Amino acid sequence: MAKRGFTLSEMLVVMVILGIVTAATIPMFTMKKKMKDFEVSSLTCARTQLAADLNSAACVAAVSKAQYGQEKAINTLSFLVNNGTSAAEKTAASTILKEACDNGGNKACEYFVSSCQKDSTLCDTGGLYDLRSYLELMPETNDFSKFLIYDQAKALYDSNNTNITTAVDNCCCPLINMACAIKGQTECPWIRHYGGANWDSGYSIAISGNYIYITGIESSDNILGGANKIFVMKLNKSDGTSVWKKYYGGIIDDQGYSIAVSGGYIYVAGHEWSDSVGGYDILVMRLDESTGTAVWKKHYGGIKSDYGESIVISGGYIYVSGHELSDTAGFYDACVMKLDASNGTVVWKKRYGGGSIEYACSLVVSGGYIYVTGHESSVTAGNADIYVMKLNTSDGISVWKKRYGGAGEDLGYSIAVSGDYVYVTGYETSDTAGDADIYVMKLNTSDGTSVWKKRYGGTLFDMGYSIAVSGDYLYITGYELSDVAGTYDALVMKLNTSDGSSIWTRHYGGANEEYAWSIAVSGDYLYVTGNEVSDSSAGSEDIFVMKLSTDQTSNMGADWTADSVPMGAGWTADGVALAAGWTADVTIGALWTANGAAIKTPTVAFDSPWTTGATQTTGGTGVPMGANWTMDDVLIRKTTDGSNYWIVGLAKDGVPE
Repeated sequence: MAKRGFTLSEMLVVMVILGIVTAATIPMFTMKKKMKDFEVSSLTCARTQLAADLNSAACVAAVSKAQYGQEKAINTLSFLVNNGTSAAEKTAASTILKEACDNGGNKACEYFVSSCQKDSTLCDTGGLYDLRSYLELMPETNDFSKFLIYDQAKALYDSNNTNITTAVDNCCCPLINMACAIKGQTECPWIRHYGGANWDSGYSIAISGNYIYITGIESSDNILGGANKIFVMKLNKSDGTSVWKKYYGGIIDDQGYSIAVSGGYIYVAGHEWSDSVGGYDILVMRLDESTGTAVWKKHYGGIKSDYGESIVISGGYIYVSGHELSDTAGFYDACVMKLDASNGTVVWKKRYGGGSIEYACSLVVSGGYIYVTGHESSVTAGNADIYVMKLNTSDGISVWKKRYGGAGEDLGYSIAVSGDYVYVTGYETSDTAGDADIYVMKLNTSDGTSVWKKRYGGTLFDMGYSIAVSGDYLYITGYELSDVAGTYDALVMKLNTSDGSSIWTRHYGGANEEYAWSIAVSGDYLYVTGNEVSDSSAGSEDIFVMKLSTDQTSNMGADWTADSVPMGAGWTADGVALAAGWTADVTIGALWTANGAAIKTPTVAFDSPWTTGATQTTGGTGVPMGANWTMDDVLIRKTTDGSNYWIVGLAKDGVPE
């Protein structure tokens, strides 16, 4: 029979068979090649032993070869990290690379940087060792890896590599770490809370050097009973951790309202009932800045209730404002005292007011004058007007005193001076579309005439409580109800001093109540204190402290309808001189029976109403907080459902957006 060729169908069958054989054979050759390319000890340690014992012979060899940059070892481990047969194998390979990097292996460290550079998903793998695990190293870490990773990552960051830049930016803060060092950032924003099982609140904040000082009231570590104790805390400015925290007071009710720091001493003003001659007496304490130990503590007042609300130190003197009932022809008179800072001796004390109620809520000293704000109802067409006074520091005699407001209730809570201008904030109801708006005024120091006056808020109750000025900007804190996540939210605003226009406004808080009472500026950061309920853990309210960048973006919603709106026709009193209704502009007289009397010092436990511990013998020098102070510089937490914690103003735990 003649030999014939393949038919077309037979040729197709042969081609299919050859294709199958080839497809099956190539991976075998490839795998053989890959197996030949693997470094044996690296493969054994990662795949067989899962790096369970880095002291095994295979793992010691694998780490050593990666440390000294053997290309085959580095390639093997890199392959297994990305293509391992199991999660355990991938983790083992990354562990070997990390050990080699930590021992000074430049090529091993380079793997973590270059893998992130090439693939953003490898910057933060969420379980394996990766670049993020190095970027979060603290400054005190001294591994070789820290310096190698820093040099490699910084070079790429400086050249604006997208993946490296994103990874570094995401890792810097809330603590200062390697990522921050790469960015050149020396400070981080943070939000922390402090307190125990009861009611604790921060009312005033001051900055000195590298430290934050807070005073307010606390009842969580109150082993003696009574309503409240004064507390003072010293915190590290860098991260909010406490250096020391102490409480002061007796068996009734004692409250710290204002704090200042000068010349190595802390000065606190407030009011106390535990060792008073009447109801409340004004209290002033001088504490050692390093320890919180009381140098002296004195009370001032008469047989009725007298309150201290604001304190300033200037030129070796203490200036205190508040309101007093013990020596007044009306209900309450505003009062201002000048004391010798060394011992609390009174230089002069004056009261100001008429037949009704006057409060002096805040004061500041500038250029040889005292500027005071508060509210008055003796000379007003409404319920209450804001007033501002300019006094001589030498004798407290008024240079001018003016009122501002309308037919509603308008209150002055905080004052600041910069150059030739006075800035005041509080809340007003005379010219608002809501229940109350925050207002800010800029006045001339020469005569109190207004340069501009603006309001901020929505349809509900919004209040400015503290103001600070730095350069060309004003910073206001308070609380607001018009655009909240829960009930009241803490609020911070940044305004232009030139016209009061808003640069940004932010609210912070959760499903419950947050109030911000005091603000201070230092460098590029703001420091705010108040009290919060949304993340108060086992307590009813905790103290909170926030460190925020001065460079923010607004997060207010559509309900924040009034944003730097000029005052309208409802603001009828604009710098009107206080008339004859203010009958008292006089020295406080003999009815103030406690005129700088020292708080009593007990010699045995419970010898005096001013005690600060079960075995107190030191007269209130400051008892450290005890076990009941359960929340000590804890970062505010964030949840996605917003059921318990702060849900606005935070992007990740403890860091503002």
